This record gives sequence, C-alpha cells and structure tokens, in this order.
Amino acid sequence: MCIHAQEMSPHPEQALKAGDALRELVPDADHLCHMPTHIDVLCGHYECAVSSNQTAIRAG
Repeated sequence: MCIHAQEMSPHPEQALKAGDALRELVPDADHLCHMPTHIDVLCGHYECAVSSNQTAIRAG
C-alpha cells in the first residue's frame, strides 16, 4: 500500500525502502515482485525496475 500511496506524491523516493523489502518478501509472487518497479522508475532506477519485472515474469 505504501508504494501506491507514495508513487503519486512529490517524494516517491520515500517508498524505496518499502519496495526493497517487498521485493524480497515473496519472490514467487509475480505481482509483489512487480510493485516496487512503480517507485524504481519514478526514481530513475531503471535497471532495478527491469530486473524486478523480469523476476515477476518468471514467477508468473
């Protein structure tokens, strides 16, 4: 929920830590692997976004 709440805020970087935690929480859950990429893209962490989305595709 933190990711959706922060992604449209003026400071999406505040959700980076939550995104990193979520990414590791359930690595076999495709949607949970994908969610942090909303923040990654907004913060310019494009390689991380691509990697996480590739993980999400494999998990799905």
